[in-house]
Amino acid sequence: MKNMILIFALFTLACTLPLNGEDSRLIGPWKAISYTLDGTAYPMNGLVIFTKNHFSSNVVFKMTNGPIDDSNHNAGLYEADGKKLIFKEQLVQLHLRPGNPEEQIELPNQPYEETSYKLEGNLLRIIFPSKNQFILERIIE
Repeated sequence: MKNMILIFALFTLACTLPLNGEDSRLIGPWKAISYTLDGTAYPMNGLVIFTKNHFSSNVVFKMTNGPIDDSNHNAGLYEADGKKLIFKEQLVQLHLRPGNPEEQIELPNQPYEETSYKLEGNLLRIIFPSKNQFILERIIE
């Protein structure tokens, strides 16, 4: 009986682990909550969507004074293995910083960017190499 319970537990665990760089736990829509940039957390609004192989991220936040929000818009291919989230080919990468025009970035076909991530209940924390972080909340449909 103990062996059956152990086998069932191992099978259940194996079913939740990603295979071949695919973490199906990410698939679906996520609401943007906050963006930590250079150690400062900014409230963030927007939507991040993961499909089996593609992602799209459109978020806005307020880093500076003025009528226009800061924003990041990214889309492309990704893979995830349970710890690493790799944006393999960013077909769109647009960062708008109206408070600092020198920081605006528009780089189509950007090479891959390796990040780490943690799922904490309904929250997804994406940690970039710079230590900046996105915190997203799963949208339950």
